[in-house]
Amino acid sequence: MFFDTSNLKSSELTLRLNKTAEADPERGWSPHYDFAICLADGTEAGHINFRVGYNERLYYGGHIGYTVFEPFQGHHYAGKACLLLFELARMHGMEYLYITCTPENIASRKTCEYVGGVLEAVVDLPPDNDMYLEGERQKCVYRVELPQAFESRDWYYDEFRHVGLDFEDPEEVRRYDDELGKGINQRDNCDAIAEALGLKSTDRVLEIGTATGRLAMDLAGVCGHVYAIDISEAMLAYAREKAKKQGLENIEFVKAGFLSCKYKANTLDAVITKFALHHLPDHWKFVAVKRIYDMLKPGGKLYLKDATISVGIHDFFRSADWWIEGTREMSGDKPAEATALCIKEEYPTYQWIMEGMLERVGFRIDSVNNMYGLHSTFVCSKPS
Repeated sequence: MFFDTSNLKSSELTLRLNKTAEADPERGWSPHYDFAICLADGTEAGHINFRVGYNERLYYGGHIGYTVFEPFQGHHYAGKACLLLFELARMHGMEYLYITCTPENIASRKTCEYVGGVLEAVVDLPPDNDMYLEGERQKCVYRVELPQAFESRDWYYDEFRHVGLDFEDPEEVRRYDDELGKGINQRDNCDAIAEALGLKSTDRVLEIGTATGRLAMDLAGVCGHVYAIDISEAMLAYAREKAKKQGLENIEFVKAGFLSCKYKANTLDAVITKFALHHLPDHWKFVAVKRIYDMLKPGGKLYLKDATISVGIHDFFRSADWWIEGTREMSGDKPAEATALCIKEEYPTYQWIMEGMLERVGFRIDSVNNMYGLHSTFVCSKPS
């Protein structure tokens, strides 16, 4: 069974299907797709193929093979084409991929690392393997996990369970939105974020944890399209109504969170999230950050503002009081109550742990600003 591949494209590359081939058990071949790697103007820059399934032959030969023609090398086209194929792999129910290369092929090893591959082993090829018979002796085997394939597991974290304040009452949502705007110039807040991320009028931006959509609606005036997600249906219903009254047509509200949103790899120009990630325990924060990294285009930006602890234990309690009371003075009682619950019952993490998560998935941290020693703003870039 082969799937439609017309969606395997980005603003930079399109994978044009040349052919598919069914499995050939006698020759040990798996079902596979062959594509041309095409630039935005249609120029063919190389070839890439994807092989479906798991067997010993694919362990040594890999699930993806690629060639980029010499005039087009040096632009990460092989890696960017691989990222486009990950969605196809998930459609086939695959949970991980192997990509292999010879130890001396430095360019291909960098491609494997670019797409998130982890070197599992440098292995000797069996003497009866076709590549051995052609003169090769060893392969670097990189394993690439496809985390979205795990969502159906019963141990996968339920991010829709209630954490913190409960905002399912529409009247509570309205009061929260009213208080949230007190003392804050939302337009200035949006402009500062847009400037920090270098947003353009054509950009596709995702906001995770949009709440009542204040920031998302301002961003809709700056960007080409805004995806605004939240796990509270009451919040989303309120936000949709506000956006409708404002006549905004380039904003889409979806019930989803860090671990359940469905956006293709390498498609977003920026992701913004403010005071939402602390709802996840640290291990699942790491999963969330990796998913964000995968969704961003190379060169894409992350704006992350959340509860992170950078003060010592002796200053922690004083800083907590300052943060809660500062929130109350600026935004009112309901946001202050949410801040207190964040500290008491949710999952703030240490700033150095958050920095480690961001860097380990591949982000470059461009700037960090900390307030009260208990929350920080990170601006990060995915390398081009």
